[in-house]
Amino acid sequence: MSLQAKIEAVIYASEEPVTLQQLVILLGDEAGAELDRIASDQGTLLLGSSDEAVEPVAMEALAGDAVKAAGVEPPPDEYSRDSEPETEAKDGVVADVSDTSAEGTDAVAGAVTDLVPGEAVEGVEPANTNGSDAEKRKLRERERAVRDHIRRAVDRLIRDYAEGDRGIEIREVASGFRMATKPEFHDAVRGFVKSLKPALKLTLPALETLAVVAYKQPVTAAELSEIRGVDSAGVLGGLLARKLIATAGRKQVIGRPM
Repeated sequence: MSLQAKIEAVIYASEEPVTLQQLVILLGDEAGAELDRIASDQGTLLLGSSDEAVEPVAMEALAGDAVKAAGVEPPPDEYSRDSEPETEAKDGVVADVSDTSAEGTDAVAGAVTDLVPGEAVEGVEPANTNGSDAEKRKLRERERAVRDHIRRAVDRLIRDYAEGDRGIEIREVASGFRMATKPEFHDAVRGFVKSLKPALKLTLPALETLAVVAYKQPVTAAELSEIRGVDSAGVLGGLLARKLIATAGRKQVIGRPM
């Protein structure tokens, strides 16, 4: 069953408007699985379409390997490391790191020892070892994506009901969604309601007996008569005939009454 069909079933079965948050809590796992499946399908399509883009890079790598195998040195670049000595600076100390002599090595070592232990190098951000913020941000993005996906499914369902030849539509009321008949079928619904049989009427003893059964159920006829103070056998027969009450077995006492 698709996510849209489940949303339709929930809205249909609910007597009160179903909010978007309730749908997210109830169908969040299904929506997340559907999002993962869609992302996986898109990744497969992108991987299949990127073969041609990978081929020129592979050819360039093969050409570089062929040049190295032939023993041909690449032409010097005027901006390469060989064109001018590379220097490092910190707190006014400059050293030529391309110099392999003893003097060059000592200069670099002196520049390094001038640094204060624990001092942050200018322009370099300290590494964030705490990944809780990233995890929380990822979780919020995931929840937002699931909520948006369910909202889009509800919008499609509303559009299908509105455009299709149906007598029911989905309305957004009280910050939720519920099914209702379309206004153009109001006359048909009114005619159906008027054709219904009148409401079932009960006598006062029948209402009293029914109230006792509803409160004390399961209850025996003797217990009913004791509570009401009169014999309730005739009233119970009428309620049973109208299928307002039913027997629920026998009580595990002497005589095992119904």
